[in-house]
Amino acid sequence: SSSSSSSRNRALVVEALRKAGIATHDGRLRALVLLATTGKFDEVFVAIDKMLEVMKNEEASDLAKKETCESDRAEDTRDAIVASREIDAMTDALTALATDIEDVKKKIAENEKQKKETETELASAVRIRSDEKAAYEIAKKEDTDAVALIGQAIDVLEGFYKEKGIALVQTHRQPDLKVEAGVAPPPPPAEFGAYGDKRQEVDSIFTMLGTIKEDIEKDIQKGDAAEEAAAEAFAEVKKTLEQDLKDCETLDTTLKKTLGEKEENVVTTKAERGTKLGMLKASMNKIKTAEPDCYYFTVNFEVRTKNRQIEMDALTKAKAILRGAEFSMKDPKRELKPGDTL
Repeated sequence: SSSSSSSRNRALVVEALRKAGIATHDGRLRALVLLATTGKFDEVFVAIDKMLEVMKNEEASDLAKKETCESDRAEDTRDAIVASREIDAMTDALTALATDIEDVKKKIAENEKQKKETETELASAVRIRSDEKAAYEIAKKEDTDAVALIGQAIDVLEGFYKEKGIALVQTHRQPDLKVEAGVAPPPPPAEFGAYGDKRQEVDSIFTMLGTIKEDIEKDIQKGDAAEEAAAEAFAEVKKTLEQDLKDCETLDTTLKKTLGEKEENVVTTKAERGTKLGMLKASMNKIKTAEPDCYYFTVNFEVRTKNRQIEMDALTKAKAILRGAEFSMKDPKRELKPGDTL
C-alpha cells in the first residue's frame, strides 16, 4: 500500500542518513535524520538541497584554502630563504667592510706618520740651509772686510814709502843715467844709502799682503760657488720634499674619502640587513600563524573530501528514495564509501 511504501521509503532515508552521519560524524545529518523521522518530506527535500549547496561550497572552500595554503607556504618559504641568503651575504659584506675599514685606517695612520716625518725633514733642511746661508754671509762679510782692510793697508804703506822716496819693486823706475864712454857713472843719491838697503824688505811686505789679499778673494769666490751649489741642492731637496707632502695630502684625501664611503656602506648595509631581517621575521611569523589552519586543511583535505562525498552521496540517495527510486540493500555493517548511493 501507499502508506507502507511511504514508511519503507522513510526508513530507507533515515537509514541512509544515519549511516552517513555515523561514518562522517557530522551533526547536521543527525539533525536531518530527526527531521526525516517526522515524515515532513517537503522540508527534508529543502533541507537536503540546502545541505548539498553548503557542502559544495565547503568543498570549493576547502580546495581554495588548501591551494592558497600551499601557494602561500611555498611563496613565504621562498621569501624566507631568499631573505636569509641576502642577510648572510650582507653579513659577509659587513665583515669584509670592517676589514677594509681597518686597512684604510692603518694606511691613513701610516700616511700621517710619513707626512710628519717629511715635514720634520723639510723643517730640518730649511733650518740647516738657513744656518749655512747665515754662516756664508758672515764669512763673506769677514773676508770682504779683510780684503778691504788689506787694500787700505797697502794704500797706506805705498803712501808712506812714497813720502820717504823709496821706490817699490812694483812701481820703482830707475832714473835715466847718462854715461859717457870711459867715464865712471855718477854716485847714487844721498838718500839711497839710507833707504836703499830696505827696498827688498818692503817689497816682501807688499808681496805678502798681495798674496793674502788674493787668497782671501779666492776664498770669497769659492764660498760664492759653494753657496750657489748649496742653494741649488737645497732647492732640489725642498722641491722633492714639498712634492712628497703634496702626495701625502692627496693620498690622505683619497683614503679618507674611501673610508667615508666604506663607513657609509656599513650604515646602508646594516639598514638593508635590518629590513631583510624584518622581512624574514614577517615571513616566518606568517608561516607560523597560518600553520595551524593550513596544517588542518592540507593534512585533513583528503579525509574531509571523502567524508563530504559520503554525505553528499547519502543526501542524493535520500532525495532519490523520496522520489521513489529503488536501492538494493547493503550490508548494514559495511563501512560506507563514496559512491555507495549511486
